[in-house]
Amino acid sequence: MTKDTLVVDARMINNSGIGTYLKNILPIISDEFHLILLGNKDELSVFSWTHKCKIIAFNAKIYSFTEQIKFQKIVPKCALLWCPHFNVPLLPVKAKKIICTIHDLNHLALRKNYFYLKYLYAKLLYTNAVRKSNKIITVSNFSKIELLKYTNAITAKINVIYCGVNNMFYTKNNVETNIELPLHYILFVGNVKPHKNLITLLKAYNSLSEETKTIYKLVILGRKEGFVTPDKNIFAYIDNHNLRSNVYFTGHIDNDKLPSIYSKAKLFVFPSLYEGFGLPILEAMASGIPVVSSNAASLPEVGGDASIYFNPKNSVELKEKIEIMLKDEKMRIEYIEKGFNRIKHFSWEKSSTAHIKLFKDLQTAAMVSLQAKINSRSNVHLAAASSVRCLNRRLTFIVINSQSRHKAIFVPTNTMAGKANTEITIKIIPPWIRSPKRVKNVLIASIPSYREN
Repeated sequence: MTKDTLVVDARMINNSGIGTYLKNILPIISDEFHLILLGNKDELSVFSWTHKCKIIAFNAKIYSFTEQIKFQKIVPKCALLWCPHFNVPLLPVKAKKIICTIHDLNHLALRKNYFYLKYLYAKLLYTNAVRKSNKIITVSNFSKIELLKYTNAITAKINVIYCGVNNMFYTKNNVETNIELPLHYILFVGNVKPHKNLITLLKAYNSLSEETKTIYKLVILGRKEGFVTPDKNIFAYIDNHNLRSNVYFTGHIDNDKLPSIYSKAKLFVFPSLYEGFGLPILEAMASGIPVVSSNAASLPEVGGDASIYFNPKNSVELKEKIEIMLKDEKMRIEYIEKGFNRIKHFSWEKSSTAHIKLFKDLQTAAMVSLQAKINSRSNVHLAAASSVRCLNRRLTFIVINSQSRHKAIFVPTNTMAGKANTEITIKIIPPWIRSPKRVKNVLIASIPSYREN
C-alpha cells in the first residue's frame, strides 16, 4: 500500500524540549508515512530509523528571515507538512495541508523577557501558524487555553496531545556520565532562562541551614549560555552569596546519561514560571525521585497529585517544601509511589498513536470532505458528509439541490463501505434543472483517490 508523504521540519531534533519530542515521535510515525525530513543531514543520519526517510538539507537558522525565504523552495510537493514549532512558512508552499505543534505561548505571555522586535516577530509567526495550519497540536490543556487567549485560534483546530516519558527512565541506568557530581544533591533540569525561575530556587537553597547545604549540593542540568534571553541574575546571585562550591552546572548532557543523573538525586525541584508541558517532572517521577514543583502554568495538570507544589514567587515556601522532602522519609516514599502511578498516564506510544490518527484523519478529510460553491449567483454548496470508499471504478453521484435552502448534501451509501482506490466525481443539479438527464456537464469537483488505511 502506498504511504502518504509527510514532510517534517526536523531542524530542532537536537534541541531540548522540542528535540526530545521529535526523537520520540518520529521513529514511530516513520512506519506509517513516507517521511521527508528537513534538516542537517549529518545530525539526522545518526538515528537508525532515518534510513527509511528522505533527508533534504535545510540548515537555515530557526526564526530567521532566511528560513522563511527558503521554505518555499525547500518544501517539496506533499500531502502534509508538519511544523513541530510555531515557525510555519509565511509564504505559500507545495503542501496540501499543514499541521503545526505549538508547545507554549511563552513569547507572548512573557513578552517582557524579549526585545520588542523579537516579540513582534514572534507574534507574527504565531498569528501565521494559527491561520495557515489546518490542525494545531498542543501539549496540554493549559497551552490550549493560552492559544485561545493570545491568538485568534479556532477551538475546533486545536488538538491536545500529551507528551510521554522515554522508557530509559524506568530502569536504573549506570551509564558513565564523565561528570563530577556531588554524592548527595538536589536536581534541577532546564536551561538558564528567566522563565525557568532559577533565582527562586537559589534563594530557597541559600536559606537552608549550613548543615543541609554541606550535605546536599544543587545540580543544574542544562545549558547556561548561548541564549538570546539568558538569566544573568543567576550568576551574580551565586557570586554574591558565595555559592560557587555548592552549585554545579553540568552544561549540555547526552540523552543516554540523563537517567543516571536523575536517579542519583535526592530530590527534584522545578520552579518554572511558565511551561507548556513540563516533561522533566515526569522524567524525575519515572526515575524514582520525589518532585517539588511550581504550581504555575501546566505543571499541576501534568504532575497531578504526585508532586508537592509551591508558589514559584515565594522562596520561603519553597525552602520549607525542600526541607520536608529531604527529612520526612515517609512522605518521600509516598510521593515516589504516587510518581510511579502518575507516569502510567503518559507514554510516547500513546502520543505517537494520537499524532498518526490526527495526520491520517486530516488526509482522509482532504479526500472525502468537500465543500464547493457553484457560483456566486446561485449560492449553492456541495458537502460530502462522511467517508467514501469505492472499488476500482469511477462513480458519479447526482444530488438534487434543495430550492428552499440552496444547498445540496451528498451522503455516501452503505454499499460503498470498506472499498478503496476510486476517483469519485460529484455532480450537482442546480435548482432550475428538474431532470437528472440534463446534468451531464454540470461537474463541480472530483475527490482524489481514497486509499484504505
